[in-house]
Amino acid sequence: MGLGGWVEGLTAEGWHVIGVDIEDMFAALGEPKPDHFELVLDNICNVRSADYAHVELIVGSSPCQDFSYRAMPWSRAK
Repeated sequence: MGLGGWVEGLTAEGWHVIGVDIEDMFAALGEPKPDHFELVLDNICNVRSADYAHVELIVGSSPCQDFSYRAMPWSRAK
């Protein structure tokens, strides 16, 4: 499983990356988490900025394509 371009690039350069997601896709797919990657299982709306005052870079990603596609108005009309 690929982490996505920006995560792969940051971990390749030695950055410690903290991902926030509601599901552990590594566990679901039976794959190990890469070095320099930490996963916080939570809704991003629940994350408090005070807990991450040491963070140097924040990157936001859109949901996966399948999730985004189902949210489109024309797919709900079916």
